[in-house]
Amino acid sequence: MKYDPISRRHFLQGLGGSLLSLPVLPSLIPKAHAQLVPNPKFLVMIGSSHGGTGYNSDWYPRPVLDNIGSNLLTVRNLFGSQPSDEVIHQYREGLLNQLLTADPGHAGGNVDNGADRVSFILGQFLNPVISKMNFLRGIDLGTFYSGHHRAFWSGNVQAAVNNSSARDSMENWPSLDQFLIFSKKFYGINEPISTPAILYGGRTYLPDGSTTSSTGNNMSSIYDAIYKKYENDTSPAVVAERNRKNLLLDKVLGDYQRITRGAYGPARQISSEDKVKVEQHASFLHDLQKKFQSIINSCSDVSKPNNANDLWFTRNRLPNGFNDLPMVYDVATDLMVAAFQCGASRIGMIDGGVKSDVGDYHQSIAHQADNSANARLVHNQNFRWQAEHIVGTLVNKMDSFQVGSTNQTILDKSLVLWTHECGFTTHHHHSLGCVSFGSLDGFFQTGKYLDYRNHANLGLLRNSPTSPARPGVPIQRLWANIVRGMGFSPSEFERNGRPGYGDSTINSYPSGNSRYHMNHKAYPASMMNSLSDLLPGLTS
Repeated sequence: MKYDPISRRHFLQGLGGSLLSLPVLPSLIPKAHAQLVPNPKFLVMIGSSHGGTGYNSDWYPRPVLDNIGSNLLTVRNLFGSQPSDEVIHQYREGLLNQLLTADPGHAGGNVDNGADRVSFILGQFLNPVISKMNFLRGIDLGTFYSGHHRAFWSGNVQAAVNNSSARDSMENWPSLDQFLIFSKKFYGINEPISTPAILYGGRTYLPDGSTTSSTGNNMSSIYDAIYKKYENDTSPAVVAERNRKNLLLDKVLGDYQRITRGAYGPARQISSEDKVKVEQHASFLHDLQKKFQSIINSCSDVSKPNNANDLWFTRNRLPNGFNDLPMVYDVATDLMVAAFQCGASRIGMIDGGVKSDVGDYHQSIAHQADNSANARLVHNQNFRWQAEHIVGTLVNKMDSFQVGSTNQTILDKSLVLWTHECGFTTHHHHSLGCVSFGSLDGFFQTGKYLDYRNHANLGLLRNSPTSPARPGVPIQRLWANIVRGMGFSPSEFERNGRPGYGDSTINSYPSGNSRYHMNHKAYPASMMNSLSDLLPGLTS
């Protein structure tokens, strides 16, 4: 059957003369070809470095900060059964919207205008997506010690190992973005992908252990990498790929006025619901164009960084320093969401970095936050900045656009994971700051507070009986759950018969002996053998 050109996917004229496609419009797709409409899933991973979240209510919901016996939480067994020599592992779960509190007298100011919120860091700007959010407590970097990560948040546990000899003994695992790209299963052959993974800052790890760096060093190069590459690349391979994908999804029919306001052609076929989608997308692109032009003008005299890691969002490369960063991330997240919306990419990776004018942030703030109230406040104000201007900005935009032929938003079809390198203190690798957004098309339950720490297990106390450290679930299991949510079976990602996503060969933390107090083992066999299993509470 020959396709009717009136029924093919439309593009809008976008920024810089390039073409940004519209979302799939069901009313213009012949029923005979409805199966060609993709059912996309999206992954965004965001990392924050330089220390822990602070063992205080700035990060954790106040009602459950120390109250593990709260009647707002239900206690459940993590495993169906465990050997008699293991401490029974119980976890706790509750509804996140029942844990919101206000704190207008906070030392950081009444920044939420007295509104209820998850915490000072996770402010009221996240309330619109609270039902699509999970607060994950007890996700552990792992079973070994590491000083600071090397972008482990992207899904490579080997990158977290501080000791080079230990790191060399581990298997090379690609970061999750690279695993999905190299699998040849995540992206369909009919998708007009220009940038398989949009990387804002930092680096991720290829299957051979080498790294891939950021998508671009400034807004122009990021824009070009995402959009102009697919439209303008004339190399034979790209042209051939573009021609092969020149089916239902890739035909230009004209601007949105003809589609939504005309009297003939597609204007007569398009449904009222699809007209709303087109108008919404056009308005979004119009606003993006204005912001994009603004940031290009303001940075027109900025030279390209000499170092690939000296990124476009660093304060010394912006006219007004940190004051320009909200605008930069506003445009950056617009570009990412537009790429998701038009089919240019379905993976995003963001290194949150540090957004503070303090000179030696690591030593004067991150390392002092445990003992200094002032340093802790500056530290947590930095994390709040990231929560609002990176995480919150992104997920609220992702929740504003429908995708495919359903009423689901891009966020509904996504998993957005924000991970901190440390737990409640710097160099502490347990109970990492970890929140997620989106159900990944219903694979994950959402709107939950999930505390996976085994409060009865004393295996991490070492010589500090009053420490709040309790072993939880290694992050390899969370990563495995994400990969399974993308449609992969354990056999497609496990290696050498070992479960989990990421190397799990090292189980030596605390250093030198894995048993402390009451002969408890922090990560017993039941835990290490279950790293590919679905997480109760999160998936069921």
